[in-house]
Amino acid sequence: LGGSTEDMIWDVEVDFEDSIFITGYTGSNDFLTVNPFQENRSGSYDAFLTIIDCNDTVVYSSYLGGSGSDYSYAVDVSGEMEVYIAGRTTSDDMTVEDAIQESYAGSMGSFIVRFASVSEIPTFTPEITIGIIAALVLIVIVLVVILKKRGG
Repeated sequence: LGGSTEDMIWDVEVDFEDSIFITGYTGSNDFLTVNPFQENRSGSYDAFLTIIDCNDTVVYSSYLGGSGSDYSYAVDVSGEMEVYIAGRTTSDDMTVEDAIQESYAGSMGSFIVRFASVSEIPTFTPEITIGIIAALVLIVIVLVVILKKRGG
């Protein structure tokens, strides 16, 4: 997994369906993307998340980052099938939605990104607005709460 320049895998997680979740960073412009949130590398290094299903098919692979350097060091999949990646950034323009801290405040910052559902990772295009994305996340949260109430 990688492109024509430096690529580094930092963490791998496997879920109960034997899907593989891989995160790290890349300096490659030709890193594999599939249904990406961010199709192109933005800075000197960008974090990435790649998901390979139990049939060895890459079902999702995306850059994550801004104009600086962004590194992802950990990935985790929750029991609710949410995916989390964590790392550090020197980008003051990294895409931020529903952030605890919405602005960059130093020479290097930390980040945690949550993907609300891995069962159907959406294909993001420039035409999708933040409002639509926020509505989709809200729907997923409401469905999770309803399902938890029914099950418990």
